[in-house]
Amino acid sequence: MENYIAFFKKEMHERAYKIYVTDALQLLTKKFGGEYLKNRFADVIEPHIEETRTAEEVIADIRDKITRL
Repeated sequence: MENYIAFFKKEMHERAYKIYVTDALQLLTKKFGGEYLKNRFADVIEPHIEETRTAEEVIADIRDKITRL
C-alpha cells in the first residue's frame, strides 16, 4: 500500500510540474506574440465533461443513487 501511495504522489507531482511548465510556456508565447496551442495541457490530459442533463434529470439521478444506499 505504501508503494502505491508513493507512486501516486510521484505521478501527481510530475503531472503538476508538466501543467505548470506548459502553462508558463503558453503564457510567455502569448505575451511575446508567438504561436501557441489554444488548449491547455491540463485540459488535454483530463478534459472537462460538459453537463448535458437538465436540472430535473440531475435531481432524479441523485435521488435514485440515494435510494440505492
